[in-house]
Amino acid sequence: MKFINRIIFTLALLGTLTSSMVAGDAIALTVPFDFTAGDRLLPAGTYSFSQLLAYPEILKIQNRDPEVSPILVQVRISDSAGTPHLVFDRVGERDFLREVSTYGFRFETSPSGAEKRWTNSLANQSEVTVVGR
Repeated sequence: MKFINRIIFTLALLGTLTSSMVAGDAIALTVPFDFTAGDRLLPAGTYSFSQLLAYPEILKIQNRDPEVSPILVQVRISDSAGTPHLVFDRVGERDFLREVSTYGFRFETSPSGAEKRWTNSLANQSEVTVVGR
């Protein structure tokens, strides 16, 4: 019973947090490959990236596919100019989200535990950018 109560509480909290978003800061981009955000592997698809109004240092990543639950990632914020885009660190065969740039802000993630483990075990690293249209 405690487990079910925790699940209900978590879903309610997620609903509360996600309802306090700033719609103007949201962008949508298609990622043509699976990638990791935080410690979670996400499938290829079209994602919206939006800042939470109550917690601006939290970025919500939502797939258009309702079967994929949203993820919240802590970010560092700075100014950005130019076209919205995503930057990934490619480590071996995996891609890790490093940066989301919108029309006014740049959101940078910190390397997750999964990325650190992959980086330590592999020397083959590069950068991949997905640009919005």
